[in-house]
Amino acid sequence: MVAITKAAASKIVAELKQLQAKQATLTPINQALANQLAEAADSLYQREQADALAHLTVKELAGLSYQLDPIALADQGIGSLGKLLETIHQQNALPGVSDRSELQSITTQAEKIAKNLRAAVKLKIDFDAYATESARLVHYVRINEAVGQFLQAQATQSRELTQRIDEVTNKLDINTFGRIRWWLTPEKAKAAQVEKVETISQLNTELAAWYTACFDQINHYTSYQIAVERAEFEHSAAALYAQFEALKLPGTATPVFDQTMIPRSLAAKVEAIEYDTTYLKATLRGWQQFGVKFILANHKVLLGDEMGLGKTVQALAAIAAKRAEGVTHFLVVCPNSIVINWLREIKTHTHISAINLHGAPAARAQALAKWVTEGGIAVCNYEAVWRLDKQKVFDNTQFLVADEAHMVKNPGRKRSDFVTSLAEAVPMAVFMTGTALENHLEDMINLIAPLAPDILDHYGLAEVDRGDGFLRWLRQDELDTLESSGFKKMIAPVYLRRNRADVLKELPAITQTLEWSEFSPYQAAEYKRAVQERGFMAMRQVGWAGQGSKDTPKLERLKEICAEAATNHEKVLFFSFFRQVLQRVAHELSDIAVAPIMGGVATSERQARIDEFIHSSTKFVMPAQIDTLGYGLNLQAANIVIFAEPQLKPSTEAQALSRAYRMGQTKHVFVYRLLTEDSVDELMLAMLDSKQRLFDIYAKDSVAARSSAAAVDPDEVKLEKQILAHEAKRLAV
Repeated sequence: MVAITKAAASKIVAELKQLQAKQATLTPINQALANQLAEAADSLYQREQADALAHLTVKELAGLSYQLDPIALADQGIGSLGKLLETIHQQNALPGVSDRSELQSITTQAEKIAKNLRAAVKLKIDFDAYATESARLVHYVRINEAVGQFLQAQATQSRELTQRIDEVTNKLDINTFGRIRWWLTPEKAKAAQVEKVETISQLNTELAAWYTACFDQINHYTSYQIAVERAEFEHSAAALYAQFEALKLPGTATPVFDQTMIPRSLAAKVEAIEYDTTYLKATLRGWQQFGVKFILANHKVLLGDEMGLGKTVQALAAIAAKRAEGVTHFLVVCPNSIVINWLREIKTHTHISAINLHGAPAARAQALAKWVTEGGIAVCNYEAVWRLDKQKVFDNTQFLVADEAHMVKNPGRKRSDFVTSLAEAVPMAVFMTGTALENHLEDMINLIAPLAPDILDHYGLAEVDRGDGFLRWLRQDELDTLESSGFKKMIAPVYLRRNRADVLKELPAITQTLEWSEFSPYQAAEYKRAVQERGFMAMRQVGWAGQGSKDTPKLERLKEICAEAATNHEKVLFFSFFRQVLQRVAHELSDIAVAPIMGGVATSERQARIDEFIHSSTKFVMPAQIDTLGYGLNLQAANIVIFAEPQLKPSTEAQALSRAYRMGQTKHVFVYRLLTEDSVDELMLAMLDSKQRLFDIYAKDSVAARSSAAAVDPDEVKLEKQILAHEAKRLAV
C-alpha cells in the first residue's frame, strides 16, 4: 500500500476547512440583500424628496418674510426651497437678509415647510427621471424572495454535506500518516485511514463545485440591467407596489379610507380584524387590505372602488380568509364576458379550486353537482344563474360575490330577483361595481336593499312599492332629506368606495390587464370554418363577429369598460388592426364614441375627430386603426387604452401604447387587452410575450430604437404558419 504523507493528509484536511469557511459565507447573504434593498429604497426616495424641494420655487415662499426678494435670490442662483436651505446651511447667511433673528425665522419656517413636503412625497418608480435608482429598487424587491428560497434549499444540502464531513473527519487520525506510526499501524487500519483521506479529497471536490454553483446562481440573481428591470416593472407594477407597502419601504404609506366618511368606531372595528392568508397567493396594497377587512367585519358589502383598484383580488382575499375559517362553498356571479377572467384570477391569486357553472344546461347541472359535493368557488354568469337548481344554490352558498352588480339594480328581472334574494339569504355577500350610482340614487338603494335593509328602514325606503319592477324615483324633497340626514355616513357600514386619485399617490406608470373571454357558439363555428379555410386574418377577427353584444363577449366587455369610463369622465383609446372591428365598435358606442381614425381619413378630418375627442364632454371613446394612428394626437386626456386583438408586431402595439404612455401623461394609464381563450389570441400572446415586453422598453426609450424593431419582431409568415398548423391540428380540420 502506497503511504500518504502526514503533510499531504494535513493539506487535504486544511483545504476542507477552508471550503467549510466559504460555505459559511452563504449565511449572511440574505441580510446583505435586505440591506441593499433598504439602501436602494432610501436612495430613490431621497432623490425624489430632493426634487420636491427643488420644484418648490422661492417665489412660492415669499410669504416667509417680507425681506425675501425672489428675483434677487434667483439672480444669486437661489430659485427653490432646496437651494434656499442649502445656502443657509452652508453659509449661515442669505443674500438680502442682514438681521440674524430674521434669518433664524426664515430658516425655521423653511425647514418646517421642507419637512412637511418631504413627508408628502410618495415612493415612485420612474425610469425616465431615475433610471438607475428605479432599476436597483425593482431588482432587489424582485430577487429577495427568489434568493431566500434558493438559500433555504441550499441550506438543506449544506447540512447534509456537513454531516458527511463530520462523520469522516471525526474518525480520521492524521498521526497515522507519520513515518514511524505508519509502519506500526496494521494494514487494515491503514487502509481505513487512507480511505477516509480519499473520501475527504472527494468531498473537497464536491464542496468546491457546490460552492461555485451557489455563487454563480446568486450572481445571476444579483446582476441586473435597467432595460430588463423596466420591462419587469411595466409588466407587474401593481404587484411590485404591493410588495413595497408590505416591506414598509419609505414613502409607501397610503390612506386606506376617508375618515370623514367612515365613523371612527367602524374604522376601529375594521382595523381590528385579522385574517388568515393561507389560501391567498397575492400581496395586497394597504387600501386593498382595508377592503378585505371591511368585508370580513361587515359581512354584506357594496364594494364600489373605482376600476383599476383591484376589487376582484379584494373579494378573493376575503374568500380565502373565510376558507381558512372552514367555509367551503363560494359563488361568484358576473357578466358572461368575464367568467373566464374570474376563473383565471381564482387560479392566479388563491389556492382554492374553481368550478365553471357556465355552459349548456347538462354541463351546468353536472358542474353544480360537483360544487355541491366538493365545494370551492363556483363561477356563473347572470343569464344562467337563475336557471340553476335554486334549492341547491340557496342551501349551499355561504359567500356570494356579484361582480358588475349594477346588472341587478332593477328589481323584477329574473336575474336581479335571484341574486338579490340569494344575497339576503347567505351569511356573506359582496356586490362589486364601479358605477353603483349611475343615473339615479335609486340605483344605489336597490343594490343596498338586499345587503342592509335596516339602513333603508331608517328612511322608510325598504317597504316602497315595487309592483312595477322598479323602485320609484325619489322626489327632490326626499333627496334633500337623505342628504341632510347624513345618508352617506349611514350607509358607511355597507358601502365602501376609493378613487384611484385618493389611494394611488405614487400613480404607477402603467397597469396592464388581460381580459379573457370565450367564443360564443356562433363564433366557435365561425372560427372552426376560418381555420379550415386557413384564413388567418379571418381567425383574428372572429372574436368580434356576432349578431349582438350578447353573442360577442369581447364587445360586451368593451361596453362595460367604456360605460364605466364614461361615468367617471375618463377617456378611452380603442385600437384594432381591422376596419370592420372599428366600424362596428363606433356604431355600437355611437353615443359616447367619435368616428374612427383609419387609413384614408383626411388629415383635416382626423384632427377634427381628435379635437372632438379631447374637448367633448360626451364623447369618451376614440376607435383608431393601430397602424395608421400617426402623430399629433394629444393623449393627456386619455388614460385607458384597449387593444381589440394581439398584433403581429410587438413594435406596432408598443408605438400605439406610447401615445398614452409617453405624451406627458400624468394619470395612471390602464391598458386592457381583450382576448379569447383557446384561439389565435392565446397563441399569439404566448409567442410574442417576451418580445413584446422587450420592445416596449426599446420603443419607449428613444426614437432611434425603432431601428431595433427588426431584432425583436418575429417572422410574420413563419408565425402565421405555426398558428395555422397548431389550430388545424387542435380542431382536427
